[in-house]
Amino acid sequence: MKLKDLTELLGFTRTEISVLFFLIIIFFGGFLIRLLNADKLEFSNYDYSLSDSLFLSSPDENDQSMYSDNNIDNQKKELEVNTAVYKKNKSSLPSEKSIDLNTATLAELMELPGIGQITAEKIISLRNEKGGFETIDEIKEVKGIENKKFERIKKYIFIEN
Repeated sequence: MKLKDLTELLGFTRTEISVLFFLIIIFFGGFLIRLLNADKLEFSNYDYSLSDSLFLSSPDENDQSMYSDNNIDNQKKELEVNTAVYKKNKSSLPSEKSIDLNTATLAELMELPGIGQITAEKIISLRNEKGGFETIDEIKEVKGIENKKFERIKKYIFIEN
């Protein structure tokens, strides 16, 4: 059977057949090498007890390394950092229609979801250039406030006439 007949039979191109043969040869070559060297392979037993101790619900009473002052200090620092990040991410959203775009401060604008300091500064800058906003839709002129972000913040903003 020729390569041309095989390609027609399987529906593969010549290149695909060549790649397939290459992979088969590599696979069987590796398998053969593994068989020939099976007696030379050494498997070492790894002691997982140290790793497992990190996940035990009740630590081994004899293992005092968990209770060292340095380890406790590190755990306290990590807890403080995690708590600070959680509080920042969990900050309360402003109530609906509570931020007037024409009088809002930088801090008030930063309370809006997805609005950081730079975007809040851009909002204030555009407000100063225009002499104030006439509609809340004008906030979309600020670079970084696309339709999706506008939809998230529009319920919190208003313009007092």
